[in-house]
Amino acid sequence: MTATTWPWTPGYADVVDLNRYPIGDPASPACRELVRACRDQLRGQGVAQLTGFLTPAAVSQMLALASQLAAQAWASDQTHTAYFEPADDSAGPDHPRALLQHSAKKAIAYDQIPVGAPIRRLYESDDLTAFIAAVLGKPVLYRSADPLDALEIAVFGDGAELSWAGTSTTASSRSP
Repeated sequence: MTATTWPWTPGYADVVDLNRYPIGDPASPACRELVRACRDQLRGQGVAQLTGFLTPAAVSQMLALASQLAAQAWASDQTHTAYFEPADDSAGPDHPRALLQHSAKKAIAYDQIPVGAPIRRLYESDDLTAFIAAVLGKPVLYRSADPLDALEIAVFGDGAELSWAGTSTTASSRSP
């Protein structure tokens, strides 16, 4: 048995503003209120926005890492349905299974992201996974075991676009 010092500091304490977002203490009144507020946002707006969730230092580190790895990103340029399957005309002309769309993007794969990187430490955090499960009202969620696609950093440059269900986002400036 090993000794543990108290208070325990999670491996993502420098990544998340834990004073505002106490995701590592699910039994606390503050975390329960946070979960309730996120559920309310999801119900009312279809999204939960956590302004300032990431610390400014973590955001800076994540952007620097993305810039550093952008040249190694895997590129994809394809036409597909929202389900990445062949078009199914029997679903009806306006159904997402029948609509073809174009995506041109790059991604930095999970195995390229260093183990100690803030984005990876947060993704691999059981606390974050449990928090998201609580917000969604699920008993448990599982992270992907895919060694490449479990976590990706999307890289959008000039002309890149991500389409889904007939909508698209087109990049007009370099990032990163």
